[in-house]
Amino acid sequence: MAVPGIWKQMVHAIRNLGRPGICSMAIAAVDASLWDLKARLLDLPLVTLLGQVRESAPIYGSGGFTSYSREQLQRQLGEWVADGIPRVKMKIGRHPDADPLRVANAREAIGPDTELFVDANGAYSRALFDATERFEAYRPPEVFAGLQRKGDMDFPVLYPGGANIPQAWATGSIFHMVRTMLGLRADAPHKRLYVHPTLPDWLPDLELQRLRVGPCALTIRFWCEGRQSRWEVREVARDQGVKEEDTIQVMDDPDAAQHESH
Repeated sequence: MAVPGIWKQMVHAIRNLGRPGICSMAIAAVDASLWDLKARLLDLPLVTLLGQVRESAPIYGSGGFTSYSREQLQRQLGEWVADGIPRVKMKIGRHPDADPLRVANAREAIGPDTELFVDANGAYSRALFDATERFEAYRPPEVFAGLQRKGDMDFPVLYPGGANIPQAWATGSIFHMVRTMLGLRADAPHKRLYVHPTLPDWLPDLELQRLRVGPCALTIRFWCEGRQSRWEVREVARDQGVKEEDTIQVMDDPDAAQHESH
């Protein structure tokens, strides 16, 4: 009956096998079964046994996979709505050009009042990165990060200065983290990109692809050798018409090295 204690024993038993993957899946299956069994033995609803904190919780149907035909998509989502589920989620991103039509097909099946969510599973991350890098401090406008509009505005707006908007910081945080770890400092007017990498133990190898600096797109690999972080330029692509003497040069950051020496 002591389900948490059994869970701890299972976690201890797989210590040397590693928590992620099949071990955690097996523990989860046993843990869920034990809670269900305990609720049945005590003749209690499972929600009561676990500690109910609210009278109800919103639900949604999740499916609408990109492998589905139009008929399969509409049948699945439509049946959920017919069963009384007020919101549904579908997958997008495999063929971006076809996504607007698939979403329209879904809307046709569920009607105008059912909430419709879409999930690209990261398929649009490249486009999001390309768009985000064009905004100051990598803080995208609300059209990407979800800031509610006010008044009658029907166009994307930037976040207000000094605003602590979690979505904006979360979206831009990956750029700031990478820039800090690699010590990137662009000086496009002088045709230079300074680097000073300090890779952590959990990220011993990293490659930046198509990093835009001035008229060039750079591919640079960073890796660890013992306690030192190394780098090499893999590729430099110049924009059409850019002369060779205007190519961005990558070099160690002398300012960073000077600060470390003091």
